[in-house]
Amino acid sequence: RRRPARASRRASNSHHRGRRMPTLFAQFYAAAHTDLLVWGSLSCCCSILLLVTYYILPDVRRTPGWQFLYSSLYDLYASAGFVAIALLGSPSASDAAIHLPLPPGLLPAGVAEDDPDVVEHAICAAYLPLFVSFLAADMGANCWRLLMYVDLIVVYHNPFRTTTGRPLYHIAVLLAAALWALALSDTSVLCTSSDGSGSLNLQTLTVSLVYAPFCLFVFGGGTLYSVVAWLLSHDKESRPISLLARQRVMEHCLLYLLLYGALLGALTASYANFRLFTEVGRGVFIRLVAALTAGRPVFAFLGWLLINRVPQRCGAKGRSRAPSSRAMARL
Repeated sequence: RRRPARASRRASNSHHRGRRMPTLFAQFYAAAHTDLLVWGSLSCCCSILLLVTYYILPDVRRTPGWQFLYSSLYDLYASAGFVAIALLGSPSASDAAIHLPLPPGLLPAGVAEDDPDVVEHAICAAYLPLFVSFLAADMGANCWRLLMYVDLIVVYHNPFRTTTGRPLYHIAVLLAAALWALALSDTSVLCTSSDGSGSLNLQTLTVSLVYAPFCLFVFGGGTLYSVVAWLLSHDKESRPISLLARQRVMEHCLLYLLLYGALLGALTASYANFRLFTEVGRGVFIRLVAALTAGRPVFAFLGWLLINRVPQRCGAKGRSRAPSSRAMARL
């Protein structure tokens, strides 16, 4: 009676030995593609809400608010990239999620659409330019946030002429994003090959999405902020009005540094220990990594609302528009 069970077990083991072990990216995608879709969609909505709020409330447009505006434009496109990746393929045949069609003839012989690595194959063979553009947009958003601290030097030099050199900021960000896209467009950098069997280079991907933003913002921005703070502490000739303007910008930049430093620090720690924690609390950890990867604009928008006191501003604006008691009595 036990022979049929043993035979089926041997057949199952031989079947699993015949199939190639899915890559780490495929395992992460299979577990978190729905979370990437949800957080990417929420990030798109929050980026749009930030743009609308920026248009409605003129007070939030002061430095460094305008740099945050342009970073949100880049974040909007990068978040749309996470949504596209989440819709690119279904990680299993039983998954009924809507997914983008794969180009005909993409997959090599013997690889089915329910192969766990099918998303990597599709990105490397057909969607690499689009995927690179998403990574370049993410780099552009990080560059704009870094420019908040470069602009501190301008504010320190003359707080009444903060528009000096602003057109150069746009050129610098576009150039940095273009160079990043050019570096990643090389197939050997981002993918193992350009045909249907290519897989993503996880080291390049994590450097682009995690480690480079962390180094740019935390180390680069933190160093620039510390330099300007030291200069202000030794500046005894500032007039009160110029000192107040500098203090406001410094306060906002410090809060942004703490906000993004916490987000990027948690993201860096999670990716650095990804292999360690994939088995311990796998579900919760995967969801946390997906939220920090695709949902940073959501947390940034909430932090932006608090830093700029948007709820208080909206409340004050509503009270100013409400008719006074005397006016109501006259009516």
